[in-house]
Amino acid sequence: MRQRIKILQALLGPGAAIFADHVELTDKSADFASQIGPGGIPGTKFVWPDDPQVWARLTEDYYLLTEEKQAEWKRWLELYRQLMLPQGEYLNLYDAIHNKPEGHVIAKEGRFYYAFYSDFVGQRYKGSVVLLGLEAGRRYRLRNYESGQELGAVRGPAARLQAEFTSHLLLEAIPD
Repeated sequence: MRQRIKILQALLGPGAAIFADHVELTDKSADFASQIGPGGIPGTKFVWPDDPQVWARLTEDYYLLTEEKQAEWKRWLELYRQLMLPQGEYLNLYDAIHNKPEGHVIAKEGRFYYAFYSDFVGQRYKGSVVLLGLEAGRRYRLRNYESGQELGAVRGPAARLQAEFTSHLLLEAIPD
């Protein structure tokens, strides 16, 4: 999904709204981070309403909207609506093949939104991440925009942050 978003941003322009795939297809059927992080529009395969004739034809459980799934989806969709990253500018600063971990950045309203991903779902990453695109000499507060955790401050233009995450890390750099 992420590479598809990156390619379509390059072809259509850095502010294009892109739906790359359904969130159910990776990361235990809830890969919102791969849609929202690089600025994609989240989409799903779940079926509504609860029609017994329709349900009888379905064989995969990701179509079911359980209470747990509904709470998780609500959290992610509220985050999507709050940030509206597709309205930002996708900055093509990372190479999807050679940069480890895989990185994406979106500039929006003076802030930078970074998304870093390990090679495989569930894989742990421990090491530094480089925050490209920051203004030289300017100080930025860092926040994990998925969890809300404050992560300190860095200074541009290419700040390094020691990071440890599983599957993905979503960061917001806020100018001081």
